[in-house]
Amino acid sequence: MPASRGDSSTPTRRILPLVVVLMLGALAASASPWATALVSGPRILLNYPSSLSPEAARSLLEDRERALAFAEETLGGQLFRRLVVTIEPTLLTRAASAEHTDGGGAITFRIPVPALERFESDGISPFDFAGCHEEVHAVANHLWLGNEYGTLTTLSEGVAVYVEELRRGTDLHHAIAGALQASGQLDNLDGLLGTRSVDDPAEVIQLNTYYGGASFVQFVIDRYGMQRLSELYGVEWMRWDIRNPDAGFIQADPGDEILRIYGKSMTVINAEWHTWVAAHSTGSPADAQLFLQAYTSDITVLKTAIAELERYWNTSPFHLVGPSSLVVELCEAVTDAVFRLASLRGAVLAEAYAAFCDRLDRMNGLLAAWLDAIHAFEEATALLDAGEPPERGLGLLRVAEAGYAAVEDSEMLKRTREILRKHSAAQGETGTSEDGEGLAEAVANRL
Repeated sequence: MPASRGDSSTPTRRILPLVVVLMLGALAASASPWATALVSGPRILLNYPSSLSPEAARSLLEDRERALAFAEETLGGQLFRRLVVTIEPTLLTRAASAEHTDGGGAITFRIPVPALERFESDGISPFDFAGCHEEVHAVANHLWLGNEYGTLTTLSEGVAVYVEELRRGTDLHHAIAGALQASGQLDNLDGLLGTRSVDDPAEVIQLNTYYGGASFVQFVIDRYGMQRLSELYGVEWMRWDIRNPDAGFIQADPGDEILRIYGKSMTVINAEWHTWVAAHSTGSPADAQLFLQAYTSDITVLKTAIAELERYWNTSPFHLVGPSSLVVELCEAVTDAVFRLASLRGAVLAEAYAAFCDRLDRMNGLLAAWLDAIHAFEEATALLDAGEPPERGLGLLRVAEAGYAAVEDSEMLKRTREILRKHSAAQGETGTSEDGEGLAEAVANRL
């Protein structure tokens, strides 16, 4: 995510712009049922949920130590204070943010519970989506920032994505910058570093900020060297003149700074960069449009449901909603699939797009079934707790049971069935009725 307070064939699990699209600000820390435990290494202090074993936490710490070492080696310097890393369990979404501290940094990773459980059981890193992205923010800010207000978001994210992809050995930023250029939506440098049109879609702005930014960063490093990039990064882009406080913040002009550091006008550097982007791109406008359709329109149908589910998790974990490996894995597959489209061409792209749409429809159905289950459970328990006649409450519980079963929310399925047994026994009933079985079948058919 932005350091200014705020992010190949399998390129994407998971740089952060898509998370931004889906989260819609639903990043509040959950009312977690877990305590927080600590493990300390030579360079990092890790705060982790106590649901993880100490052995797993130590492995996560070592993973982050390696990520930090790569960021430091690539950028050519070290933090001189320890990095503080915190893991917060989420329901579905992955996100991360970095904060600059004096000589170090603080990073928060928000990771779905099933991904943490999968690491515990199978050793599959839950940090694949973030790589060394946030560590790059911490190191670049320590080495290059010369003021308390941070750098331009495009430079911050561009450096983080560029180094992240170096570590992966991928070049997704070439594919996405090329797609933006082919569709006429790649920013000029004045927009990338300065003011964009208010009419630009948020998703296109995100792609330009992260991947257009990474493309520009690699271009200026390749052409002019890391030292000049570090100088551009460290410009005092915003300052406060204490002698004239009524004037407010004074912002540096990107064109002036480009000319000072590179000895060329922004217009010339922009033309050089756009030529360089075209040389690294192989896609057609039609290929670009299909990827952009998937990213800027298709996948956004999920955002409202995901944000609502995360809000339930933040306020009622294991009371109204519990983790689902089925949905998390499908969410990962959908996200991977949309980014993979950027590197595909022609008939292969069309086939992959169709498969992406199938996954997207499946995901949309599961999210709807999950929310229906939560709403039914919430209403049913309110009716039963209020002493209302049980028939409607029991019917709603069976709706909830069917939905929780469909999405494999095992914690809430167990809780729902316990309440059903309790109240059904009081009515002289046993088990789940044929009506309940019919509801389960109807939910399954809808999915």
